[in-house]
Amino acid sequence: MYKIDYLHCSGCSSCFNICPNNAIQMKENDEGFLYPFINKHKCNNCGLCERVCPILKDIFNNEPLFYYAMQAYDENILYNSSSGGVFYYLSTHILNKGGYVCGASFENKELKHIIIDNKQDLPKLMGSKYVQSDIGNIYKQIKTILENGKLVFFSGTPCQVAGLKCFLNKDYNNLLTVDVICHGVPSPKVFKKYLDNYNITDEKIYFREKSNGWNQYNFLIKNKYGNIIKENFRQNTYIKGFLNNLYLRNSCSTCQYTKIQRCSDITIGDFWKVENMHENFKNDKGTSLVLINSKKGYDLFNEIKEYFLYTATTKENALKSNKSLSSPWEAHQNRKAFFKEFKRNSNISIVKLIEKYCLNIQKDKSKPLDLHQSYKKFEDHIQFFINKQKNFLNKLKLFIYLLKS
Repeated sequence: MYKIDYLHCSGCSSCFNICPNNAIQMKENDEGFLYPFINKHKCNNCGLCERVCPILKDIFNNEPLFYYAMQAYDENILYNSSSGGVFYYLSTHILNKGGYVCGASFENKELKHIIIDNKQDLPKLMGSKYVQSDIGNIYKQIKTILENGKLVFFSGTPCQVAGLKCFLNKDYNNLLTVDVICHGVPSPKVFKKYLDNYNITDEKIYFREKSNGWNQYNFLIKNKYGNIIKENFRQNTYIKGFLNNLYLRNSCSTCQYTKIQRCSDITIGDFWKVENMHENFKNDKGTSLVLINSKKGYDLFNEIKEYFLYTATTKENALKSNKSLSSPWEAHQNRKAFFKEFKRNSNISIVKLIEKYCLNIQKDKSKPLDLHQSYKKFEDHIQFFINKQKNFLNKLKLFIYLLKS
């Protein structure tokens, strides 16, 4: 029976989807994240779960073929998109061709991946959502659609794209994938607790509302009567906790996908500081950084580029604009203490709890962890040890030679 690596497990649900005996269930742990649990009485040791685990496979493409800055011409689409409107036009193109689009949507305060086949449902999938989504059995649904010859466009975090590809275990010409440049995924349980603090039920949630501009976005919750919460991201407690890595998934701090090599056809994210790199994008309305990672991705880009102000950019600019393309973010120093109290005291105000542990941070603790530098130091130590052993062996051989002579 496969031993699950809970420290690095991203909760992609590939193992859950592949199990032929329903021996694996995704269960919420004390922190609110989904992890696979194996029922040893149902497991027949077929090994399929191990073969589709992205932790154990290298599925990365080479470095991106092209890098672009993109901003939609349509002001309404641009305003209602978190960045530059790329996801909307990619999805619309697929739907217009009779295809299906899969992405994350809120249902009763829970974020889940769903599949849509019409533009009326597209707003459900649009916009950044700072909480981990539940994949459920969506990979199995996608495989059925693909096997029927239909076009599918899948969007998700890099680990979710990797999970889908490992589950399918073959390249489908009718599958297109896009991954988002990911800061890390917060606990769904923490987010539900935050919503409960305001008695939120079926209201609309916007993590990146742009009425104050793209760089000064708001966290907004509203219903048909008006706004319930509207706060600048620097003032909103939940967003502050997210950006300071207080309640991200454990695996996020060692994420293998925070590098320039990608596993999707297209990568999209915010092109932060683009105004310092490209003169035409200074309007603060939102600009997408787009990485074209495959020929399929390039063909799709060519189908939608007419709707955008766009310009080619460089790998160096991409890395400058988004640190999540080079290294993961280090977990907040108070993460363990936060979750310890979160689990122990269910009646405490989540807002007060986040503020208590989030504000007590050391300087520069939210800088990304430089894994390359850490590995280099480790390799240097190993090499130093090996060299010492070689020197010792050489001296020993010399000593033995002298004794014999």
